[in-house]
Amino acid sequence: MPDYGPYTALSGGPYGVTHEPGAGNPGGAISMTDPDGVTWFFSAPGAYLGNQLAAYGTSLSYDIRISYKSWEDADVALYGAGMSLAVDAGAEPDEGVWTHYSVNFDDVSGWKLGNLDGVAATEAQIKAVLADLQGLYIRGEYAIGPDYTYLDNVSFVPEPGASTFVAGLGVLAFIALRRRV
Repeated sequence: MPDYGPYTALSGGPYGVTHEPGAGNPGGAISMTDPDGVTWFFSAPGAYLGNQLAAYGTSLSYDIRISYKSWEDADVALYGAGMSLAVDAGAEPDEGVWTHYSVNFDDVSGWKLGNLDGVAATEAQIKAVLADLQGLYIRGEYAIGPDYTYLDNVSFVPEPGASTFVAGLGVLAFIALRRRV
């Protein structure tokens, strides 16, 4: 597995997630219970990878519900063209309620090279990553210790199919080490 800035894949991942028909916002959602206390991310399915240059100037949006929070970290990470990008999607979600996020794919939305402490990514760098997108990750881990996260209403433009993203996320969750301080 490649290095995703502050995130390195554990040998134990990827882990499966659960589809919960009545737990969504509204309808079904996917969820994962923290298996080991390290930061993990939902991983986009292959249909959303490859040349996604057309996504520049559009956005990724999603709803998330968490059980507990204790630290901040990158909320969305991209990997491609030998680079990793990270962005903070905004204020941390409140516990037990759905929170909506939208992240723009452009050079004015706070994308950083490597991790949140990196330098601002340029338009050329973001376009290069999108043109060779090998990983798109949405953070699922918000606390040390036992917790769970639900993810719903993921929208990525251009979309291969409205339900493909969440269905694909239902198969994998990317597990990573906590951000190095």
